[in-house]
Amino acid sequence: MDTHGITDTVDELTRQNLESDECQPLLPPEETCDEESDCPDSILKPKYAKMPYAKRPSPTVLIVAFAIYATAIIAWSLMSINVLINLVCQREYGSESSNSGTAGSLISILAAPIVENPALCQTPLVQKKTARFQIVMETVQSLVAMITVTRLGELSDRIGRKPLLLWCGVCTVLNALIWLPCVLFGWHYYTLVAGSFFTGLSGSVPMLMAMNHSYATDVVRSKHRAKVFGYMHGAIFAGAALGPFAVGRITRSWGIVAAMGFSLSLQMVFLGIIFFLVPESRSKLKRKYSTHFKRVNSRSRLAGSSGRNNSGVFADDTSGVRDPNKNKVRISIVEEASQSAPDLRTPDFSGNHSSGNSDSDSGKKGRVSKSVAAVKEHFESLSILSFSNRSRSTRINAWIILSIDAFMYCSQVGVVGLLVLYSGFRFKWGTEQTGNMISLMGLSKVLAVMLFMPVVMGILNRVFVTRLNHIDMTDLFVIRLGMIVNCMGWFGVATATSGTLFLIAVASMSLSSTASPTLQSALVKYIDRKDTGRLLGALALLHHICSLLAPIVFTSIYTLTVDTRPELCFYIVSGIFASMFVATLFISHPSDDE
Repeated sequence: MDTHGITDTVDELTRQNLESDECQPLLPPEETCDEESDCPDSILKPKYAKMPYAKRPSPTVLIVAFAIYATAIIAWSLMSINVLINLVCQREYGSESSNSGTAGSLISILAAPIVENPALCQTPLVQKKTARFQIVMETVQSLVAMITVTRLGELSDRIGRKPLLLWCGVCTVLNALIWLPCVLFGWHYYTLVAGSFFTGLSGSVPMLMAMNHSYATDVVRSKHRAKVFGYMHGAIFAGAALGPFAVGRITRSWGIVAAMGFSLSLQMVFLGIIFFLVPESRSKLKRKYSTHFKRVNSRSRLAGSSGRNNSGVFADDTSGVRDPNKNKVRISIVEEASQSAPDLRTPDFSGNHSSGNSDSDSGKKGRVSKSVAAVKEHFESLSILSFSNRSRSTRINAWIILSIDAFMYCSQVGVVGLLVLYSGFRFKWGTEQTGNMISLMGLSKVLAVMLFMPVVMGILNRVFVTRLNHIDMTDLFVIRLGMIVNCMGWFGVATATSGTLFLIAVASMSLSSTASPTLQSALVKYIDRKDTGRLLGALALLHHICSLLAPIVFTSIYTLTVDTRPELCFYIVSGIFASMFVATLFISHPSDDE
């Protein structure tokens, strides 16, 4: 690619001041339109609203596609647990039957494709082996995702959102294609680790959600973005309600293989919609700009203290370091988050390629030091979570809120999966019954977010004063209510003696989902507007760390206690949420803040 041509393009963009409102801060106070008549008629930015219908980016089509994808993935997640139980059971009883010669009652479970047999497979031994292998799969997925998620986010600014959306879909299809031979032909379940690797390469659902947010940021006017983001979260909850319910009915009528085929077909439909019906949201001009911006940053890091002057729009008159207050452009949410984790593979423009053993040794040391620096830079984005530019009382408030948010995410990725294992072990449920449970959880979250939360927030906003730079009583009320509901819900899950009581506890616990968006909204109040993207990126990285550690901790507890007290991990979760509620009492009243 011609560097001078790109430089001219960037200079042209700068001279025009990048009139698109994408260049405004992530949360601008106010937005104007090029043509006032265009604003009331469309949620799209004026330049996109004027495009022909066939080429016009549509967040509505993307939301529909994402709802289909969420339905498929959540349904697959449910099936995968029950399928893994049966695959482990198949191997366990297969080895025993080959030694003892008894196979009369094991024909159904040893057949390929597998057939669910809860009465035979829901044993402590199978539960332990299944939970331990889940730790391996989730660890592989989380480690790969932690490495790729920042790279993919940064790459989407240079090649566009659509290729990354397709990449996420293709990786999940590859994962499904690895599961099918294990079910149909009796492959060893160790093969499923490769599927976890592909899922990690895609960044999993959080990466796809980030791509959706970036797509909406590209094309939707800022005052409508919150509404579009809400619809995207609603698509996840709708998928959580519809997917498991449909899978349960299909499994009862045609078996687990048909249910897996249903989920795989929905994933293919998602790919078809993205490929044929979703136009690229990022213009070629801005993609060239992002490529040039990346190149300038790489060269300026290499120039370092030598004061090398980079040619281009970000060149400084006296040094190679970009003036942060000059030609400042906000490209997208993903690029803001990824700037804190720059490209590790910095090219060598110096032209010095000496040979010899000493040079080779020094080169190895240099690569090691670069690797260490790269790891440090990868986690450097977490530094914003120290809130170092705030007062002590404000930092305590922010850290308490951050701890609650992190643990709520840990409970989702680390404990919710154990609900399927525990319900199957305690109540001998199969895919249909666990599907109904997950659907009930999703429906409860939809009701909480779409109906309960707007009503409660409207009432509280009329009673309490809303603050823009500090946590207010409305936020505190919702957060404390969420902690109480979570504490009681998990305690009900642990003490439930029947399936009905178990479902009631699960449904009531799901109503606390209103606390999660409130927590992140409260955290945003403690930073400057210009750092919102950095905060979102840091929270995403923190959540990936939680997704790595939480399943290991809680699944290990479950495997150690499944013989005697399988509900112990739920008691622990309930106790921690009680502690979180006590911690919220130490959050200073808004009037006491700085």
